[in-house]
Amino acid sequence: MSGPRCVDAEGSHREIGRTVGEAFKEDIRRILGELEIGKYSTEAHREVVEAQNRILKDIYPGLCEEMEGIAEGAGVEPYDIFAYNYLPEMWRVGGCSAFAFEAPGGTIFGKTNDIGENKEHYHVPIRYTLPGGRRMLVFTWPGTVWVNAVVTEEGLVKVGASAPAVPPRKDGLCSNVAGRVLVERAEGPEDVLGLLLRIPISGHPPNLVIGDERGFFAVEYSTYEYAVRKPEDGMVAVTNHFVSLSGPEPPEERLANSRARYENLLRLVPQGPRTPERAMEILRDHSEPGAICQHGQAGMHTSVAYVVVPSERAIYFAYGKPCTVPFQRYEL
Repeated sequence: MSGPRCVDAEGSHREIGRTVGEAFKEDIRRILGELEIGKYSTEAHREVVEAQNRILKDIYPGLCEEMEGIAEGAGVEPYDIFAYNYLPEMWRVGGCSAFAFEAPGGTIFGKTNDIGENKEHYHVPIRYTLPGGRRMLVFTWPGTVWVNAVVTEEGLVKVGASAPAVPPRKDGLCSNVAGRVLVERAEGPEDVLGLLLRIPISGHPPNLVIGDERGFFAVEYSTYEYAVRKPEDGMVAVTNHFVSLSGPEPPEERLANSRARYENLLRLVPQGPRTPERAMEILRDHSEPGAICQHGQAGMHTSVAYVVVPSERAIYFAYGKPCTVPFQRYEL
């Protein structure tokens, strides 16, 4: 299965949004239909969207303008794009696995997206040239400002997985949107740590893996706190539960699945060479318990997978379950 074309978007945030909206118009409209976005227009949903817009305009107004540009380019209602971008605050569900390991040529990162069966079209690559000229290669859902996987021109990488839902923070930003703010404002991993508590998030926290070709760490990032986990045995891994922070846990079946995947990653990485190809093998893993490539376990299906090689400023992307399709190379 051939992967999607990479779109180049540059200029102001509104211009970037228009380019993205026009390029992915059909995908955006299809996904809005599949999500039945009209269901998210009740008074309660509109209050969430309005609150998120107020918070984002205080923190980083350019991304509100980018979402407006996406709506213009795709020819859809701005409210629908805003609701789509803030859906994690209404769903409070999540999956995915991510890891990083030391390698002779520099750090290598891996990640799955476990959002459901036949959801490949929810993942597209964009090469951004941001206002001011910084460049980054991002994989995201078409029509969002999210960052599923990224490598910037400086070599900064962010991948991750959803963590358990927690009581929402009224002044917190949707974490999927906050991830883009982190990447835009940070030039290196150390900058990310400095930003974490300055960008409060709401009730859909993530487990992140942050780094560059020189090093990496995991971050458990919740509403009022975060915990950093440094590499052990030259690696870190995150799934969908907290290891260092206390707090709510996923439902029992999901928690067991998450813990098994976490333990499996800790077992798999030391068993082979530290290469991009080995990262791809790990993402294809079906060993039980804890298969990294999910085929319905606990209701989860792996839709796509990534291997990020910051020394190459490249992302290798499997457009489908990584056990069934090849990885294709996209570069900044």
